[in-house]
Amino acid sequence: MTDKVVPVVLGSLVMSLAALLALGSACGGDGDTDTDTDTDTDTDADTDTDTDTDTDADTDTDTDADTDTDTDTDTDTSAKPIEDYMPASGEIDGWVEDTSLGKPGLEVANTKDEGEALINGALDPFVDAGFAAMAIEYYSKDSMTITLMLFEMTDAAACTSVYDHLQTHPDGTPWVDAAFGEKGRIANQYAYWWLHSRKGKYFVDVAAEPGNDDPTKAAAEAFITAVLNKLP
Repeated sequence: MTDKVVPVVLGSLVMSLAALLALGSACGGDGDTDTDTDTDTDTDADTDTDTDTDTDADTDTDTDADTDTDTDTDTDTSAKPIEDYMPASGEIDGWVEDTSLGKPGLEVANTKDEGEALINGALDPFVDAGFAAMAIEYYSKDSMTITLMLFEMTDAAACTSVYDHLQTHPDGTPWVDAAFGEKGRIANQYAYWWLHSRKGKYFVDVAAEPGNDDPTKAAAEAFITAVLNKLP
């Protein structure tokens, strides 16, 4: 009896084990392939591209170009035609143009030939120093006469040169310094009063008759002063 029971028990155990294996296979599926694909892809790419582009380009372009163009070329822009500096007829205390001594109207020379025609070759010292132009006019009042000549030289140095030259040409002239212009002088020639003055590039020559006469001397001084006051 015992021998029959043992095989039966073993068969039951085998069947039970088989059932358990089948049940485990059903519950486990394809086996324990626990593929934990935890691909924790941290897409928080900390690409902090701090492109702090300082567009405050300090282009301090100092356009204050101090172009101080000082064109001081010593050009006398106030100069006028030489005749504009001569007194008009009647401008000085009743003195009028004397047409018996020269042509009607103010006579002007802008060349050497024209100047020599006006003063009969006495232009040489002025030409040698630097002649530019001249004007001449004759005036009279009562028994008095005045010859007024104004010379424009090329520059002040030329004017100074001719002024100094005429100090001794002609020799023996009794010149006395006078307060006319930048430099002045007066001589009593007995037959007439002779006055010279210079201012800048201008030379003034006055001859007044008769000499030894105070009214004539005063008139000559009035003419030379009038011209100097007009000059630039």
